Amino acid sequence: MARLKGWRTLRLAIGAMLLSQLLGGTPARAINERAHWPWGVRVRAWQEAEVWEALEKGWYLNVGPTGIRARITHEHPASFTVRYVFEDSPAHGRIHPGDIIVGANGEVMETPHQFGRGRGIDGWDGPLVEMARLIEDSQANDGQLELIVWRNGNEEERETVALQIRPRERFSRTFPFDCSRSDDLVAQLTAALVAEYERNGNRWGDSHVQAHSLLALMASGEPEHEAMIQEFRREAADYRTRGVESQAGLPAWEYGYMGVVLGELFTRYADERLLPAIESLGEYYVHGADPASGSYSHKPFPAIRQRVAHGGGLGYGPMATPGGLAMLAMSIWRVNGLGIPTTAHERLHQSYLRNTFPDGVRAGYSFRNRDAVVIALEDGSRARSPRGCGFFVQQGMENLGAYTVRHPRNGSVIDPPEWLTDEADTNLVYDISAPEPGIYGSPHVRYIVRKSPIPEPEGPFETTRGFARAATGVGALAHMIGNDDRPSWGYLGDHAARSCALDPRNWLSGHASSSIHQLWVALAAARAGEDLFREFMEQVRWWFVMQEDHRGTYFVVPDRDYVVNSDIRHGPHMLPTANAAIILSLPRRQLLITGADVGTAEAPESGAGAAQASATRRTDP
Repeated sequence: MARLKGWRTLRLAIGAMLLSQLLGGTPARAINERAHWPWGVRVRAWQEAEVWEALEKGWYLNVGPTGIRARITHEHPASFTVRYVFEDSPAHGRIHPGDIIVGANGEVMETPHQFGRGRGIDGWDGPLVEMARLIEDSQANDGQLELIVWRNGNEEERETVALQIRPRERFSRTFPFDCSRSDDLVAQLTAALVAEYERNGNRWGDSHVQAHSLLALMASGEPEHEAMIQEFRREAADYRTRGVESQAGLPAWEYGYMGVVLGELFTRYADERLLPAIESLGEYYVHGADPASGSYSHKPFPAIRQRVAHGGGLGYGPMATPGGLAMLAMSIWRVNGLGIPTTAHERLHQSYLRNTFPDGVRAGYSFRNRDAVVIALEDGSRARSPRGCGFFVQQGMENLGAYTVRHPRNGSVIDPPEWLTDEADTNLVYDISAPEPGIYGSPHVRYIVRKSPIPEPEGPFETTRGFARAATGVGALAHMIGNDDRPSWGYLGDHAARSCALDPRNWLSGHASSSIHQLWVALAAARAGEDLFREFMEQVRWWFVMQEDHRGTYFVVPDRDYVVNSDIRHGPHMLPTANAAIILSLPRRQLLITGADVGTAEAPESGAGAAQASATRRTDP
């Protein structure tokens, strides 16, 4: 299991203050008006060691394959102020820290970068986009790039400095389709992933880095990677979750990603040895979810409630993207005819419906919650779960006896909402008993969640608003893969895909990991129709030029204004490298998430996975 140890940990815990900034709770600030951010951040990757040693810190902008790292400043917002030049790069000895790059190939860049969010300003217009075009021109012209430079920032010392960069054909008008440059990059990038895997002791890193990298090898269809993929498949057969009562680790991301990877491996090999691992994840998808949001916190719901019962806190709230990944995993399993936890699948569908609006799907950091209250019972023998604290009560609200209604977070007594009694037959009940009375005034506590299903869409939506977030993108795939027999799911999936495609300017604007948002938004946009996808790719074309570094990997770009980004610790090169490989592999259609057409199948009532599916129907709300 050595090669799966990267699935075991993921630490993306971000403070509440930073979260409120991401959700618009504080005034926007320009990236270089915050003390040394991102320029004062150390990027945790061996590729960045030179920068650490020379400058101690620094998360600077990559200027394509030149080997230059730079800042964009308020003083020179249409230019690059050079901060470092790598020794083994084309620019070494020709460009120096302190130089300001104002253009290339006889053309001066004129569009300033627009700093600040929350003021109607989005996108990456400015020197990143303009230089990308100039570099691509040079690559198509035998790699001759002539930079226009102000030496040491002095406008009076203007020079033209010629660099030799790697020649490449232009991206085609329809890239990544019918594009030789895309094909060449896929081979280059997957080879880099393999080299990093071997360098790093036969692992890539944490769960999302591991998943994106393995999916990139599979998406490429390159035969030289088949042996490595086969070895992952064999080791994945031994994978099991740590159980829904475990307090260990932060498993929400690991379990979501592992479900997708196992589903794609099963699609590829139909290996029944993977089924116990899949069933282990199915148990988590059923019982680990937060009942009000339908999604997952860093720890499973029973583990959280057991911690609270013993005096601990509720901890981090449930996040939408891990729920979307779990739903996508179940959709992939359904394609393969496996028994799935049906109501967990549908519960997440309802979570997406709660974030669906006539103009677009807006599934961001978290899903909108269902109504919920806590009731403190006088008779603790009523409405118990045989599995104990944190688990579903099958008899629901029947014969509860006397109780007091409490606020679920602070424990204060509140008036009973009308739905509590009016919808008693459908309300969901969870046993959250505790050894001591605690804030609810009784140890005999039940969590009541209003089921209140949202009606299914009756026809296609007219999508007019973009929302490029990972949860929206994953939700598009989760609804469009394996659910052709459900027209309303298709309507929602199309709506979510178009929401992603309509927002390319915020492609990298997501909480904690811009790379997670980048991948799933792009894969969803690819399903939004040819015209929308074409426009989306043209808007993000700059990234495929500017973020390829001089060594042939991709480097994570600081989110346009927000620097809260775990990618500087988790895969600053490998995540964007894997993402580029997967997106550029779309024409190969090797995975369900990249467009493979394997057909749709109903979950069976017998055979592989049936026992798990049957058990789910008995216990899952």
